[in-house]
Amino acid sequence: MKLPAVAIAAAFVGGILLGLSHIFSSRVVYPFPALIAALVCLLLTLGFVLYRRNFLWPGLITSLAVWVGLGILAGRLAERPLPAEHIISRIAAHQIPMRTPLRWHGVLRSEPSRLPWGTGLEMNLTGVEMTEGTLPVTGGMRLGYSPRDDDRGLPELHAGDEIVVLAEARLPLVYKDTGAFDRREFLARQNIHLLATLRASTLLEKTGTASPAPQWWLARLRGRLRDRLDRMFPTSPEIAGILRAMLLGDRSFVDREESVDFQKTGVFHVLVVAGLHVGALAFFLFWLARKLRLPHVARTLFVLVALFAYVMVVEQRASVLRAGLMAGIVILGSFFYRRLDLLNSAAIAALVLLVANPQFVSDTGFQLSFWAIGTIAGLALPLIEQRLQPFMRALEAWRDVTRDASHTAAQVQFRLDFRDAVSALTAPLQGRAATWAQEVVARGTRASLRLAELFVLTLVLQFGMLPLMARDFHRVSLLGPIANLFAVPLTGAIVPLGFFSLALGILFPAGARLLGHPLAWLVLLQGRIVSFLAGIPHGSYRIPGPPAWVMAIFFLLAIVAVVRLRSARTLRRWEWGLLLFLLMVAASVIATYPFRPLVAMGNLEIDVLDVGQGDSILVVSPKGSTLLIDGGGTFLGFRGREEHLGPDPGEEAVSAYLWSRGFQKLDAVALTHAHQDHVGGLTAVL
Repeated sequence: MKLPAVAIAAAFVGGILLGLSHIFSSRVVYPFPALIAALVCLLLTLGFVLYRRNFLWPGLITSLAVWVGLGILAGRLAERPLPAEHIISRIAAHQIPMRTPLRWHGVLRSEPSRLPWGTGLEMNLTGVEMTEGTLPVTGGMRLGYSPRDDDRGLPELHAGDEIVVLAEARLPLVYKDTGAFDRREFLARQNIHLLATLRASTLLEKTGTASPAPQWWLARLRGRLRDRLDRMFPTSPEIAGILRAMLLGDRSFVDREESVDFQKTGVFHVLVVAGLHVGALAFFLFWLARKLRLPHVARTLFVLVALFAYVMVVEQRASVLRAGLMAGIVILGSFFYRRLDLLNSAAIAALVLLVANPQFVSDTGFQLSFWAIGTIAGLALPLIEQRLQPFMRALEAWRDVTRDASHTAAQVQFRLDFRDAVSALTAPLQGRAATWAQEVVARGTRASLRLAELFVLTLVLQFGMLPLMARDFHRVSLLGPIANLFAVPLTGAIVPLGFFSLALGILFPAGARLLGHPLAWLVLLQGRIVSFLAGIPHGSYRIPGPPAWVMAIFFLLAIVAVVRLRSARTLRRWEWGLLLFLLMVAASVIATYPFRPLVAMGNLEIDVLDVGQGDSILVVSPKGSTLLIDGGGTFLGFRGREEHLGPDPGEEAVSAYLWSRGFQKLDAVALTHAHQDHVGGLTAVL
């Protein structure tokens, strides 16, 4: 089997999905793991016997069944209830009153972060004081603090410090409408279970300092890097905000309108630390190690340690962990002089992450990350290898006629045509001028082929990601391939230059400020290009999420295309044409959504939507006409205030509900009065 890790990861994922499904009722939760474990042991024994007797295919199927069983077991164990002392369990048992200020004890998990409206604190809870005494709790809380003119400010705080705060905590806002974004679950995966606002600095008391520990050192390093970026660009906070997102995964200072521009152009991935950033950093580290002339072993250790430190410093999300694991696997493979298949490397990384946390399988970021790398490795790279790489190889030593025989007939013809074209273009020149001009033409041709490779890569990636982007973000970007032609190379330059500037700033701050000028220019150039492309009319549009059966057909066709591309040297023309036609049909259905909205014709329908605060009412007439009354919302308050970047009910609740019903337009929108909790969400709806 060419891709054993892919088969194992697929079997394990299938098992986790079965374990998390409702096939197994809660009545069999407790005896069920023991039964699955016994079945796994039985299948493992059977697989070993079959392998020893040279029954390879039955042994292979049995081995995959073992991984399915392990996945089911992992899925069931991941669904076990929270401990009794967890803050969510305490609240569910009515042991903690939520509508009153309480004294919360905890430990700061990270450095205080500077936010547009003040300071953000995240703490691991250890207890809460009530009239009956102090109740031990576990879980996480996020605090927001906006200083007042008469406030003396917070004391000096660092990660690991023990603090006590007097605040009224609340559960994260969650909208109960169909299709709405589950912010509570999103924050819970970051170990944030409660939110609170610190009304005054005197309500926070520092009760202990951090003990020496690696996690606190890393948290302090992360905070120092954020502060250093801010100091590098004191007069350009927007540049510092973009760099904080691209280098450290902190998008706190990326303006919402700017973020939407990146979404419209299909280059939002440059603001999310993932494979592109880790790859650019790894390439820079390899280049630096070679320039330092480090031995092979030292070079490998240097790159691995640096990448490991980077993953520890930035946000440890699925995309970062996946990219770091894959880079480590590829580097170790090259150390042992083995060329690892990218799909196998991605599958191993996925397997490691899912063993650590099976619930990653339902995480949107995890799904996007691995489907993206699967699209690149399964479709884009084989196409580039078959269609463009032969011409790149044909350009090697193109003047040497004696090497023609080592190439295929098509490559030989290309070499002959290229020589004729170069000779015709440089005919008026002689001597060194002619040689120099010929080399310029050859380098320009190579650069054009590299650009074509990047275009094919981004085009296939945008095409392959279409179903997930439509399902999760309800957006189709037509300018993605063009925008990525500019954004990807610029990101490849910004990331290593940014880290080099940060490292240089530790030893030579003046040199870091000097490098800050070209770095700022690159960030500004990227922002201007994205803003220009985002302003092109009809460059992107919103769309309801595709039905599950359409997505299943698209994924099935994509998998068939991957198998055919990798199993045969080249596809027959009729096979390629048929696959391409079917994929284009499925993609067209997703991108146009030719389905009627889910409406019961002949009935008057009135839906009162959950928008947190305020009102939003959808009215559907018996003939299918639609009227939306108000859009809810506390969103879009004054700039510099916490609510300005808070939840957007228009996007996360109202629009999400309309997309889930298949509505692509509204016939009328009515506003009862212009209070923020009625008009705030209409910005996104309109």
